Amino acid sequence: MKAIQDSVAAYLQACTGVRTVADRTRARGEYPLLAVSVREDGTVYALYSFARKVGQSLAAGLSGWLLQRIGYSTAAAQAGQPQPSQVLAGMFNISTLVPFFGFLALSLVLAFWYPLRKAQVEANVAALREKHGDA
Repeated sequence: MKAIQDSVAAYLQACTGVRTVADRTRARGEYPLLAVSVREDGTVYALYSFARKVGQSLAAGLSGWLLQRIGYSTAAAQAGQPQPSQVLAGMFNISTLVPFFGFLALSLVLAFWYPLRKAQVEANVAALREKHGDA
């Protein structure tokens, strides 16, 4: 799992030029500051936090629904009986294909919809330094 997280982090850094959620939040907060002179860090972080909670809720609900769809038997599990092989194969597919398609969708959103690239973030930082007189 750590290798997947590192790969996603490296992809995000390559696409956007920022390394962490805090960097992305800060980059998103700098853009409105330059565009309309309003700092929106709190709003951006609140939206991120809300989206994370919604995602966790959907994942919890989706897990139960997917287990039901593949024929998982709670009665067999409670009785200590093994699940049929098609259920085990379905569980393997859920644990590999669902995250794959989720990361793929996230990658496409970030690659085509996320407006800030490394050059834009660096230009924003330079403009803010100039505006506020920071060296």
